[in-house]
Amino acid sequence: MGAIRLAARALLKSPVFTFVAVLSLALGIGANTAMFTLVDQVLLRLLPVRNPHELVQFRLEGGRVGSQSGDGRHTFAHPQYLDFRDRNTVLSGLAGYRVENTGLTWGDRSEMVSVGLVSGNYFEVLGVLPHAGRLLGPQDDRFKNQHPVAVLQYDFWRNRFAGRTEIIGSKIQLNGAPFTVIGVAAPGFEGTDVGIPTKVWVPVMMKPAITTNWDALDDTRDAWFYLIGRLKPGVTIEQAQSSLRVTYSQRQQD
Repeated sequence: MGAIRLAARALLKSPVFTFVAVLSLALGIGANTAMFTLVDQVLLRLLPVRNPHELVQFRLEGGRVGSQSGDGRHTFAHPQYLDFRDRNTVLSGLAGYRVENTGLTWGDRSEMVSVGLVSGNYFEVLGVLPHAGRLLGPQDDRFKNQHPVAVLQYDFWRNRFAGRTEIIGSKIQLNGAPFTVIGVAAPGFEGTDVGIPTKVWVPVMMKPAITTNWDALDDTRDAWFYLIGRLKPGVTIEQAQSSLRVTYSQRQQD
């Protein structure tokens, strides 16, 4: 007790030090405390997809280790996405995405466009259908840099490619890398960033070709991937959140 009294007196004699010490403790606690939640986003309900009321977005509040990009709350590492996707029992599907501004070249034309790096099940989870050709599937998202295929947004296809179906099967270049156009998404769907249309979608495993100086696909400490899940029938957002928190905690302990 004597030692405690002496320490307390020393702190009282130096109020600035006391404040710094308490603040450091608070920041230390915050830096090591992260709360996983699911969010029923109002904006998700505006998406022209199947049963948008079933969609939830993943969020992590509080401190976390490693690097972050995006808004810093709704982003996760790609390996975390794979864990959530494969180990959960409360979602009928979990998709991930990230949008990057990328140079597109086709013929003698070149411009900057928004390119969505998406999981192979992205369109399937959302319930988006193709207008022409086919959309991305899990078979396009298995190996890094091995599936250079692309899907065009409907209005972009109409405006830039004159709505010609012959574009399907032809090549475009994204950031200098060749991609084969395999389809056009249904009219009205512009991506999952409401109000900011995505022009082209490619498999997330093609990220090294799109962001040449930043791979991060296998980095467990780099949070950059946005996650959207679809609740299973009969599962509430509270039930799903409780279950997924266990999965998140288990991953943190591995």
